[in-house]
Amino acid sequence: MKRNPIKFGVLGAVAAGLALSTQVARADSLLVNFTAALTPASFAGPDALNPFVPGNALHAFAQFQPDVLKLDGQFYISNWDGSDGVFTTNVSPGTRFFLHSPLIERLEADTWRIEGASDHGIVDGAGNAVAQRDKFLLPTFSTYGTARLTIVNGAPVALSYALDLTQPGVPGFGNAPNPQIAGIPFQSIVLDSDGASFGSAHRYTIGVDDGDVAYGLNTRLSLGAYPGSLLASTVMNTTRGMLRDELGNNSDEAGGSTPNISADGRLNGGAFPASDEPAGSVYLNTPFAGESGTLTVFDASGVTVAVAVVPEPDTHALMLAGLGLVVALSRRRVTRG
Repeated sequence: MKRNPIKFGVLGAVAAGLALSTQVARADSLLVNFTAALTPASFAGPDALNPFVPGNALHAFAQFQPDVLKLDGQFYISNWDGSDGVFTTNVSPGTRFFLHSPLIERLEADTWRIEGASDHGIVDGAGNAVAQRDKFLLPTFSTYGTARLTIVNGAPVALSYALDLTQPGVPGFGNAPNPQIAGIPFQSIVLDSDGASFGSAHRYTIGVDDGDVAYGLNTRLSLGAYPGSLLASTVMNTTRGMLRDELGNNSDEAGGSTPNISADGRLNGGAFPASDEPAGSVYLNTPFAGESGTLTVFDASGVTVAVAVVPEPDTHALMLAGLGLVVALSRRRVTRG
């Protein structure tokens, strides 16, 4: 299974600033986690889709599941030596980015599949033991848009992300989990950190005490904001230790000699190569191979997201599309996909 396509057209930017100590942090890897929330002032579009305007389906759903209007994200730099500068996805070696929305399911992520049952009690979002082809959503090396992290005095000071949906090769809405989304002309997302805080740095020794550190879809949002089909097919709260166990310490695949995560979940112990991206028949390469020393982690809070939707003449069609999205979200069926 190839990398999951974009489920949400975005043309925007993320800006994130921190009030941090100026002490220079030296580390072999750096992780920045963030959550961004939509606000009444940051939605631009027709009232039929505005989640802050009473009378439409999305507004009604957001009243009891406000986390459906938020995003999870991560910017990761492997083999970082503490250097200052601007680190850019698709350009700077070792950079990976993750952006996920409960409403749209995902924006920037690699989709990997479990090869079989876990020896380590791994469960999906619904709490059931994982089975073959359940999903791991992990940061991607190759982003459709461009994400940048600026580091000054050893600490992050700005994070940006922009994607132009009109650029050649950027996927549209054909594979969206709900076909109604194709009728919603989403145009832009802008994440902004005015007033946000990243807190202080947390440091771990790679391979020693970093097993519980988030990597991939490790959400801080309410699980009630996620559609039931996602919860029943996706591993949530993924950590570095969890991935290490499934890739190098699991005995259900050919006597434990092969990883338990692959591109499509159907390799079943065969002699296939490993890769950083799920293209072709490949096992997941250990994301932290070759890393050692210190992992520095920052956790952001107070980031906001702005969304723009192009108004269309057929407001009724937009309203139906928005309703279709909410119906898909509000179902709590236990399905696998």
